[in-house]
Amino acid sequence: MRTDTPAIRIDGVTKTFGDVTAVDDVSLEIEQREFLTILGPSGAGKTSLLHMIAGFTEPTSGELYIDGEAVTTAPPYERNIGMVFQSMALFPHMTVGENVAFPLKMRRHDPSRIDERVQEMLELIRLPEIADRSVDELSGGQRQRVAIARGLAFEPSILLLDEPLSSLDKKLREEMRQELLRIHRETDVTTVHVTHNQEEALAMADRIAVIERGTIAQHAPAHELYDHPNSAFVADFIGNTNLLTGRVDRLADRQCTVEVGNPGLEIACRLDDHAGELESDATVQVGIRYERINVGETLSTDNAFEATIASVGFNGDTITYDVSLERTGDRLSITELNTTNTRLFERGDAVWVGWNAEDTFVYPARGD
Repeated sequence: MRTDTPAIRIDGVTKTFGDVTAVDDVSLEIEQREFLTILGPSGAGKTSLLHMIAGFTEPTSGELYIDGEAVTTAPPYERNIGMVFQSMALFPHMTVGENVAFPLKMRRHDPSRIDERVQEMLELIRLPEIADRSVDELSGGQRQRVAIARGLAFEPSILLLDEPLSSLDKKLREEMRQELLRIHRETDVTTVHVTHNQEEALAMADRIAVIERGTIAQHAPAHELYDHPNSAFVADFIGNTNLLTGRVDRLADRQCTVEVGNPGLEIACRLDDHAGELESDATVQVGIRYERINVGETLSTDNAFEATIASVGFNGDTITYDVSLERTGDRLSITELNTTNTRLFERGDAVWVGWNAEDTFVYPARGD
């Protein structure tokens, strides 16, 4: 996928609104034909960053480049960018065909070619028979597809998606994820997708840029972010993670023991590069994914502790337990696949919970 010239290069971009810094010295390269997701909580700066790429707002400082050309102060119509908004923003007084044709007419495309291009776009979104329909007659999923067709009609070099699936129900969101990925594969358009939905990001993106308080916390392929998050924030935001605060007790050869609580639990951990250079007695956070924790009457994991089932959540394909550790009272959440052999525990049951040292994340504790 990599080429010499990135589709988008963001170089030290900052955006302030009065005393508020929405985006803080962000540098990021987005490759040609890549599907990149900017993921973060509300207020993290992801939409402000997207609007600067689109040209709706100018950076306070820093530079933006598209296909190697500086566009920092260029208006949106000079950037050859398609956009799909959260609200879809279809024109209710126009038919579907007129909506898709609108950007072509605004750019003064050859009138004899417009109808043909509209039909090509409706074929792409697999709705070839709806050109004459009113948008009011469409379902939510159909409207979203039409918005995508309109965004791609004039053959932009970049497509921006601003929370495009947030208004859809769960089943339709899952269907539209697959549609967006199919359309991306068929068109090869560089796509920048903004969302706060971690599941959506993991399912769709080639790479994910996690944004926290206006800065990029980590930028990596989805599997790397999930398996090797570089901070407690990323570990907590990507996937479901238990975080416990403790003190490094023993440390040797990238193995350590962290004492949690008083009287303490001794948690065996294996350190990766994101743990940094820890020292004995350092305060750290230990992270364990919900699904990496085992629950049973007996366990042979590196870490195993007595606990009581505090609550049970039956989700069909999975079961979620909240447990209270007997020695410290700390709460952990556990997710198990529901198979034919799964033992279903009940509230109040005494169990053992455990995980292996390699399934822990360890990070230096930080103050907020």
